[in-house]
Amino acid sequence: MGLIIHFLLQDTQGAPQAELLSPDGLVRVAMTTTAPAVVVFTGNFGTDFTLPMRQSQLKNHGGITLETQAVPGAERFAQYGDIVLTPASPYQQVTEFKLDF
Repeated sequence: MGLIIHFLLQDTQGAPQAELLSPDGLVRVAMTTTAPAVVVFTGNFGTDFTLPMRQSQLKNHGGITLETQAVPGAERFAQYGDIVLTPASPYQQVTEFKLDF
C-alpha cells in the first residue's frame, strides 16, 4: 500500500510551494499551483514488490507524485470554500512543475 499525505497550501507569490530533490542533488522538481492542496503519494508497496517498467523494474519507493486538488474532505468544512461543480461554474486551476538537472 502507498503512503498518502495531504498538505494545505498558501499562496507564495510564485515561489515553489513544494520541492523534490534527488538524493544525489542532481535533479530538482519545483511545483507551484493555484490549487489549495497537494497530495503526496509514494509507492510504499513492501520490500518484495516489483512492477515491470520500461525494460526495468519499479521497486518499493520507486516513485512519487504531487497531485494538486481541492482540500480533501472540503465538502464537510465551509472554511475551505464551495467545491460543488456545476456547468455554470467551471473549475480551473494551474499547476506548474519546473525541472532542474
